Amino acid sequence: MGVLSLKNPLSLFFSALYARAPAVRRRSRLKRRRKEVAIKDLLFHLEPEGPEFPGSEFALSLAQAHGAHLTVASLVIQYPPQLATPASFAGGLEFGDVESVVKFAEEYRKIAREAFAQLSKSLPAGVSAEHRMIESFPQTIGEDCGRLARGFDLSIIPQPSPLGPDYAQDIVTGALFGSARPVIVLPRGFLGPAKLTKAMVCWDGGAPATKALAESLPLLERAEKVEVVCVQDDGQSPGDPNGAEILRHLERHGVAAVLCEIPSAKDEAIALLDRAAESRADFLVMGAYGHWRLRELIFGGTTQRMLAESKLPIFMAH
Repeated sequence: MGVLSLKNPLSLFFSALYARAPAVRRRSRLKRRRKEVAIKDLLFHLEPEGPEFPGSEFALSLAQAHGAHLTVASLVIQYPPQLATPASFAGGLEFGDVESVVKFAEEYRKIAREAFAQLSKSLPAGVSAEHRMIESFPQTIGEDCGRLARGFDLSIIPQPSPLGPDYAQDIVTGALFGSARPVIVLPRGFLGPAKLTKAMVCWDGGAPATKALAESLPLLERAEKVEVVCVQDDGQSPGDPNGAEILRHLERHGVAAVLCEIPSAKDEAIALLDRAAESRADFLVMGAYGHWRLRELIFGGTTQRMLAESKLPIFMAH
């Protein structure tokens, strides 16, 4: 018996096996990577407005699609204890004021528990859920919501009503800028499941956009269509990755995306939203820009306008 020739069946078998090994290893690495970046722990902020609970169907369907556990959070405003001191009463605050606020908080806890109980009846098969109360003061809502969101892969937050209290927007800003975790912000009164088949990525080469792109990969991998949209800007740093480079990056992650460049506009947010309407996108992916000024978060202009005007869910990260 000499050296196996290429005509030997055993030789052909091993040759085919060795040739196939790199592809097997690539698929194995892809499966491991998908497992690493999977969405398995969701946080949903429940606002019990009427019987429909805006955003709840979205959260439930997203949890089902990813096999994720869902934590439903309800915000309960506590009364600042310093206002219940004798000095406060001497200053004009009456015991009835304190009692009414405490009573209101307890009534809201009851409403929140009942809302979760009703929501639990709609749990899809295979989805587990729990309820958590966030006890917070108006001035610390942002910090408390940010700390809570750190323990989850993704937060889902419906936009608060413009008629609501001033601190309601702090839920969004706290989770976005205080958690280092991504957030899906839903339009006000959003109803319906998580339809995320067509994605539009708003790309400007900045660090927040990069964070949003990386964090959204589990959703982009499942999307049927992904469009990367760049607003032409002469002021962009030459070192920032351009749209074509991002397409190559996504392709290496198994995401086949297309590039769309739109002209620079005075109102960049409206230009992006117009493009989203033209492409019939289901959701947007973008970086959140903002800075703190005297403990108050000041949104970047485009970020603020997108949140105010968008009729689509926005996946955001900072």
